Amino acid sequence: MLNVFVSFSRISCVAAIWFAGISCETLLDDARAATEVRSEPGGTRFMVVDGLDVLLAPGGARLLFIDENTIRTGPGAPHVLYLDGDNVRSEPGGPRVAYFDGNTLRRSPGGPILLVIDGKDVRKEAGGPRVLYLDGDALSRSQLAAALYQWNPALFKLSPAELEKLKQEADAASSASSQAARDKLLGKFTIINSNIAFLAKGTCEIAKQGNYFSVNMDFQNGQKWTGTAIARQAFKEQELWTAVGPTAGTILGVYEAQDEIVKGEWIPQAAMKDGASALGAETLEGAPVFNGNYTITSGKHILNRGGYSGTVRMSIFPTLKNDSFSPRLLEYQIGNSRVTGIGAIIPYGLERQALVAAVSTDKIFAVGRISEDTTSGVHLDFCTNTKVSGYILLDK
Repeated sequence: MLNVFVSFSRISCVAAIWFAGISCETLLDDARAATEVRSEPGGTRFMVVDGLDVLLAPGGARLLFIDENTIRTGPGAPHVLYLDGDNVRSEPGGPRVAYFDGNTLRRSPGGPILLVIDGKDVRKEAGGPRVLYLDGDALSRSQLAAALYQWNPALFKLSPAELEKLKQEADAASSASSQAARDKLLGKFTIINSNIAFLAKGTCEIAKQGNYFSVNMDFQNGQKWTGTAIARQAFKEQELWTAVGPTAGTILGVYEAQDEIVKGEWIPQAAMKDGASALGAETLEGAPVFNGNYTITSGKHILNRGGYSGTVRMSIFPTLKNDSFSPRLLEYQIGNSRVTGIGAIIPYGLERQALVAAVSTDKIFAVGRISEDTTSGVHLDFCTNTKVSGYILLDK
């Protein structure tokens, strides 16, 4: 009679649960999942891991919620921990705070041991003293991580030294990536095409010189351009911003808006050898949109030739259509001297843009950007002070 009752109970459970799309075995597994985390067998109970919940006591208040590979304080709450395979992270894509090496919890692969899970015992090291006892069924990795976090959150916190090491590694990786991207823009190139016929053949050599880059172009028609470039990151891609002309008299400038004022830096070719001591600088007062009249409130001449003040007018002028640039004519009045320059606005981030500029003693000179894309490869986009814009395609 008892056997009949048990069979009937199981059939009733299956029938009732089937309509909800859940098997009776699942419920029975969940029922068996409750594991008490104690100091030792029969010792102080710290918590209960019951299915997706970490509870204070059987049927008690929820401490943590296991949302698949994410551990939260409750359904829909922010991340506490995130399991990414063998890695435990503070959040998706965040830094690794622990690593499961089989039954060993380490800080990182091959790194210091945090804990060893020895069957039902949790120890500080293999064969060491027990620190926790898992009284019940074996826990999944997510359940175990949640229980260990509840017991000691400091296990999953990186020390200042570890955080600094991570930062240094990230900086090194970023630097290596940036260097690799810049290397594609360096070397000796063949000029294979241009929208300006007499610039369509020749060679271009780009080389790192100290903190800057030299650009030397030798066109088939006998013209030569020489200039200076600076490396910048635009929308996560490496570029070189440059000013070139027939002689070393062409000076590269970069203006950026900072806190409602405009700051400028001037880079002569001498900076490739002499470094920062050769640089010039400007502070402009005016709307940070690179258009209109500006007062030069403070200026420092290149090559330590003293200070200056004055005005500059930035105005739009038409060129052939070029999506890479918004050209600007620059008209400086410094004392009794009047100087004309060329500029181009280059967007380089979300709502971020710079004005790359050039002034020169030459009759014709250009400002440009050297970059790479999947369609045209390495190319120089440029505009000149004679109101011509274009491109030059390069190939190694």
